Amino acid sequence: MRRSHCGRRARKALAGMAGKLPAGDPAAAAQALLRIVDADHPPLRVLFGQGFYPMIQQAYADRLKLWDDWQDLAVEAHGRAC
Repeated sequence: MRRSHCGRRARKALAGMAGKLPAGDPAAAAQALLRIVDADHPPLRVLFGQGFYPMIQQAYADRLKLWDDWQDLAVEAHGRAC
C-alpha cells in the first residue's frame, strides 16, 4: 500500500514524540471516554493527551495547502460540461 507524504510526516512526528510527552492519567482518560460514550453525537475520532492536536493541525494544514496548490489542475481534470 502506498502511503501519502502527509501520512508519513505525521507518523514520523508521532514516532519522534514517543516518550517525550508526559504520560496521562488513565482514570482521566476513562472519564473522558465515558463522556464520549454518553454523548448524543459522539465523535468518530478524538485525540487524547497533550501535543497531538497541534501536530495533527499542522499535518492537515500541509495537506490543504497541497490541494490548494494543485486546485487549478483538479478543476481542469474535471473537463467541460456536456
